[in-house]
Amino acid sequence: MGRPPAQRLDKERIGAFPSLPSTVVKSAGRTAQILEYFDDVQRDVSIVEVAEALRSPQSSIGVILKSLVELGFLELTPRRTYALSYRVAMLGSWMDHSLFGRGQLRSLMERISAESGEFVVLAQRVGMHAKFIQVVQAAKPGRRHITVGTERCLLRSGTGRTLLSMHSDLEVAKLIRRFNASVDDVGRVDAAEVMGTINSIRQNGYAMTLDAVTHGGGVISVPVTRDTRPGFALGIASTSMTLRRNETAFANLLRDGVQRLFASPGRGNGPVGTSLRPVALAG
Repeated sequence: MGRPPAQRLDKERIGAFPSLPSTVVKSAGRTAQILEYFDDVQRDVSIVEVAEALRSPQSSIGVILKSLVELGFLELTPRRTYALSYRVAMLGSWMDHSLFGRGQLRSLMERISAESGEFVVLAQRVGMHAKFIQVVQAAKPGRRHITVGTERCLLRSGTGRTLLSMHSDLEVAKLIRRFNASVDDVGRVDAAEVMGTINSIRQNGYAMTLDAVTHGGGVISVPVTRDTRPGFALGIASTSMTLRRNETAFANLLRDGVQRLFASPGRGNGPVGTSLRPVALAG
């Protein structure tokens, strides 16, 4: 299996829902993807559009949607579309309030997007991938849509290497060996190059990757972690030209935002700071 070709930036959507691994029970995987689709579009949906987005038969999608209604996770609207129930919003409400309480992390992402004018993504490690679990879309007219649930190779992408920077060298080395054993010679990564990038992220506090996955596009990302627990990669995604011109400003915007996320003594109960360091953006 060789290295996958980089996607083109001129598509309507950047990224898509990945195919389910053979080890995943299909109905469970489709259920998770349906919930991610709601998070992506943030509105009511119909059976037809969900089936098209997930490239699945309407009959099987309809069965899952009706089951989720029966379980109380979805509601059927008068227009015969489906909407998330408040039960979904309550899931995970008991988790880390310094990140998720009162929507701190989402609010931070929205402020960074407003300051930069660009996409802001939050990635989490899932197996050998960095998965976009939250996306704030760029407000600029004509910009494409980054799909929630999009996956990037953990060892090749900027968000992936940012996530790996929170792991030990021993863990990273094991992942590199595992990955290289699963692909052909063309698809393998250079262990020294990967470790060099990861050490640079640890030293500088951010990663910038251009044209690696999307032609003409890239991401600047920083680690978001507490204590010794690996967390997330928070990034600004844009065109390669924009990222080159604004590398320092965007990196500072991300790092300052994460620092403020944990800066307040009452961070477990209060919101993130109301302002970020002003940045001068290049045109």
